[in-house]
Amino acid sequence: MISYPGADYLVNREEVISSIYHGGDPYRGENGVIGAMAYNQKTIPVISLDDHLGLHFGERPVPDREALLFIRGSGGAAPFPRIKKKSDGGEVDTSVIAVRASGAAEILSLPLRELRPLPRGVRKVLAKHGLLAVRFPAGRRIQYFIDLKTVIILSIIHHHNRQAGNENPDR
Repeated sequence: MISYPGADYLVNREEVISSIYHGGDPYRGENGVIGAMAYNQKTIPVISLDDHLGLHFGERPVPDREALLFIRGSGGAAPFPRIKKKSDGGEVDTSVIAVRASGAAEILSLPLRELRPLPRGVRKVLAKHGLLAVRFPAGRRIQYFIDLKTVIILSIIHHHNRQAGNENPDR
C-alpha cells in the first residue's frame, strides 16, 4: 500500500521484485513522467507514480519521501514498448521497471474478497487509468487497487506522445 494525501493505493505485491526508500529526486525525467537509472549493470526506465496519479486523479506528491518499487517488466516483448535513451540512443532494458512514488509505503496482506469492483458507471474509465477495485476498511480512508502495468504503459505512451509533439509541433 502506498499512502498519498487523497487516498491509499494498493499494488499487487507479486509484481514487485524489491523496493528501496530513497531521498531526493535524482530520477526525474524531462517532463517528470519518465527517466532512466542504472540497475544491475543495465539501464532501466523509471516511471513516476506521483505524476500519473496527479495527472489522472489530482493526487499530490508527498515532500521528502521517495520509494522506488522495482516491478517485473517484459524485456523487449509486449506489453512494454522498447525505449531509447535520448542522450546517447542506447537501449533501455524493460525487464525491470522502477516506479517512483512519494507516498508512504507499507506492506499489507489482504484477501481478494476485501476488494470491491468499482461502480459500473465509472469502471471502464477508471480501469483505463489503472484503477481496478476499491476497498473501504473500517477506521481508514478509501483504498484503490491500482494496476502498475497499466500505469507503466500509460506513462510510456504519454512520454512518447509528448516527445513526438515536441519534435513535430504541427501535429
